[in-house]
Amino acid sequence: MSGVPYISVRQLLGNALSPLGRLTAASRRLGLANQALDEILDEPLKGRVCVARASAGTVTLVAESPAWSSRIRYLTPQILDHLRRRLENPRLSKVQIVTRPTILPSEPPVRPRPRLSGRSAGLIESVARSTDNPALARALMRLSGRVSDQDRD
Repeated sequence: MSGVPYISVRQLLGNALSPLGRLTAASRRLGLANQALDEILDEPLKGRVCVARASAGTVTLVAESPAWSSRIRYLTPQILDHLRRRLENPRLSKVQIVTRPTILPSEPPVRPRPRLSGRSAGLIESVARSTDNPALARALMRLSGRVSDQDRD
């Protein structure tokens, strides 16, 4: 067993001098700032705008579209007043708005398989019959056979 004393997770997260402690404190401050923002926003804006950073003089808001960004711009004076009071930060003087659209992972569009017409199949078959290379002839015959029954002439 090593001579290093065990430190509890609670001590690591509660210590303002440790990196984890600073991260925990910043997370709490950000959570409080988001709660304060939700208090002032009307229903369509809630969930579409959030506080990404709250420093001494600037609060950075992230909106999920340019339309929500422009709606938030009109509310910046009220947001600043409310956040100054709720976060007890009289030096808060600027709101920065960043637009970051939420990108939902989507399936690639389904493309229909290319179809071989009966006429094209006939041309490929005639080339296959006239070639001297047996491997190429077999490959061309397989390709010409991919035409559907309804497309055959």
